[in-house]
Amino acid sequence: MSRQVLFNNANAVPAASGSVNDPFEVDAARVVAFNPEDYASGTLDLTSKYDGEYVEFVQGAQEGDTPVRTSLIKVSDVEKVIETDYTAPVAQVTTVTPATGEDDATVRVVQVNTGFKPHPRVTISIDITDKTKEQITDAFVAEFNANSPQFVTASKDGSDNLVFTGDIGVSFETSTDASASGWDITSTTTPDFGSGTYDHVKKLEEQAWGQHANYTQRINLPIPPVSYAENKNYDLYTFLVRTNTTRNIGGLAQKYQEITVAVENASTGIDLAVFFGFEDASV
Repeated sequence: MSRQVLFNNANAVPAASGSVNDPFEVDAARVVAFNPEDYASGTLDLTSKYDGEYVEFVQGAQEGDTPVRTSLIKVSDVEKVIETDYTAPVAQVTTVTPATGEDDATVRVVQVNTGFKPHPRVTISIDITDKTKEQITDAFVAEFNANSPQFVTASKDGSDNLVFTGDIGVSFETSTDASASGWDITSTTTPDFGSGTYDHVKKLEEQAWGQHANYTQRINLPIPPVSYAENKNYDLYTFLVRTNTTRNIGGLAQKYQEITVAVENASTGIDLAVFFGFEDASV
């Protein structure tokens, strides 16, 4: 699926303006829409139903660069609108309850969100002979926090339990072995990668570079396009446009073009569900 991302690095999407009549007149990192059959009439109101046959979305560029422009979109080809509010990410927390005993106790954490093997992991073994529960936990905390790779932080709670807190955007599995076999492992907080974070929109932008700007297909001097993702929180407005790609060539993968307008949270001045005539587009 072809993807494209446009950034409005302000809470308010520009209102309709009869004085902005050319894509090169759009302010940097602001998103507007034009009727491509009548640029002279200015930009469109993105909170009202649009009755034109075609529309073009434009993101203004920095000085010296060209605006980011969508294709000329036939409104009747827009099949779905998805509006996703910014959601803050939540770190995973897992608690291990040590018990006293003898010989080596082993605790292992494995990062599982990377999508490919080998998964990053840290395995720590501690001789727990003659140690109290608190001493066992302290030893594991010190060893885990001193080892690499670092994708979790170990700590001790008020009951002397071993607590693992994952980095934002990380999910992990925890297991025990040897004398630690049978220790209780409790999922305290489920991870949530969030939506509209900088990391999220940056990945969307980089995907668009490869799929829309053909950045990854450049053999010589693959200079990356200008990045407009900023360290902000974004609401996402995504719509799917049916393409005319021949099915026996592109297949289902090219059936739609996905266009996302990322607007700094909390966004105003944009309602693509209304603009394209959809009644319920929230998720």
